Amino acid sequence: MQVKKILQAYGIKPRKKMGQNFLVSYKYLNKIVESAHLCAEDWVIEIGAGIGNLTELFLPKTSRVIAVEQDERLVNILIHRLGSNPKLEVLKGDFLKVKIEEFCSPRLKIIGNPPYYFTSKLVEKLIYEQKYFNSAFLSFQKEYVERMVANPGGKQYGRLSIFVQSFFNCQILFKIPKTAFYPQPEVDSIFISLIPKKDINVDVEKLGIITQEFFSSRRKKISTIIKNSERLNSWNMEKVLDKVGIDVDLRPEIISVEKYIEIANALRKKEKEKEYVSRTF
Repeated sequence: MQVKKILQAYGIKPRKKMGQNFLVSYKYLNKIVESAHLCAEDWVIEIGAGIGNLTELFLPKTSRVIAVEQDERLVNILIHRLGSNPKLEVLKGDFLKVKIEEFCSPRLKIIGNPPYYFTSKLVEKLIYEQKYFNSAFLSFQKEYVERMVANPGGKQYGRLSIFVQSFFNCQILFKIPKTAFYPQPEVDSIFISLIPKKDINVDVEKLGIITQEFFSSRRKKISTIIKNSERLNSWNMEKVLDKVGIDVDLRPEIISVEKYIEIANALRKKEKEKEYVSRTF
């Protein structure tokens, strides 16, 4: 049954404040399933399961589907339509509050078309919990994805690019036009894969502080940014950058992801050495 007809049958109108834009094109629903390369050993956590139009395609191909949906109206439809399937577990609530660790499996995949309004918080959650899942397949606003995959030197390159690329191999899979959704959003979406990088050694806290300081004045030279920052001066940032081979006359948008990781880890090492000296003396 078509998504619009199901919503009408249950008397449901999409709620704009919840960012509800249902993917109604079965062409793209099927492309999502195909792109995730699902197999019988897979577990899926679906973000924003809605009425189950993707859920019902996941169930025959996997061993377990955890369908997360915040809207109680849609939860009731989901249970009524698919609740008898023993593979399905329906969770009413906000995915941002779900502990992925509780569903940790070597074959756990996170899939969905999350509402645009909580994209940044979602990406942050995935970064902090990336060791608990195998891969993620998600659709985001086109502009947001362009920032995620941007290379150094471009206008789109920034903090988001650095964080995502530090923790994931991010690949654009296909575009989903706005006409494939109901109600129709104002922008197109892009469906991507996020594969967690293994054996990551990144100081997240330091990376966050450094990128925040540097990209608050992205068009200025790093030397100028350091000069105007009390925190960076307290860290003797010029010496740190010299150790990792970065010219302070460069601008932040030129520095590679790998170099930002080196800076963060160099600061962590420096702090540990300082702590050791203070304990010793």
